[in-house]
Amino acid sequence: MATDDEELMPQIKEFRPLRTIIPMIIELLFITGLEVSSIILIVRQERDEKCLSYFILLYLHAAHWFITVIIDFILKYEHHLVRTNGYLEFYRSTLNHHRYPFYIVSLWTTTLSIIQTLIQHFYLDNLESHCLNAGYLRPLTYYCSIITLEFLLLFVIIVNYIIKVYQFNKLQPLPDVQREEWAFNSNQSNFIINEIGHGIQGGHVDDLLEKQADLIQYLREHNDKMNEKIMLLNAQLRARTTATVVDT
Repeated sequence: MATDDEELMPQIKEFRPLRTIIPMIIELLFITGLEVSSIILIVRQERDEKCLSYFILLYLHAAHWFITVIIDFILKYEHHLVRTNGYLEFYRSTLNHHRYPFYIVSLWTTTLSIIQTLIQHFYLDNLESHCLNAGYLRPLTYYCSIITLEFLLLFVIIVNYIIKVYQFNKLQPLPDVQREEWAFNSNQSNFIINEIGHGIQGGHVDDLLEKQADLIQYLREHNDKMNEKIMLLNAQLRARTTATVVDT
């Protein structure tokens, strides 16, 4: 016979993989294409009439930002499902990681906009002459340098994130609230804090409190779902009872 604690624990569900690897691969391919395009534009031998290469790079980076916004929306949705399914530790470990690309691309877009404003302010009358300049002061040179730095940051972050998600999907772990080890560590830490008072110091206390807050939030959401199911079952039972009474 199941104990009270076992009855209160959520039922084990079939593992749902985190479907964010393909969107991040798309992001990775796009930033690689953007970097390659910037290199091709800056090393080409033709004269850059009307600053064509410069504006092409602007349009490509604007498209990159829109794609990143869409991918970020997908990532937030998928990670929300991870959290609601009880994988609280993994959710916390990737809470900011999966949002870094959006933050970086947004920051770089803002930086490029500022540079564009400065270039238009100082070189408005002779912008084309500066684009034709073969030196390192061309506007295209500024943009390519910034995009290269952006590419290096995003490449490291995205590859690291893909590896984490791949390992998570491959292991197919149980939700944290169903893992005896996770529950034991939490209970042991609670015992140390309650009995010793200062047994855990600094960041360990903060980490424990964050884990407990995530667990409480998960259990609240699970309780809300169970209440909805109970209300639905009660409504169905009342409907069947009414139909039986009418028939009789």
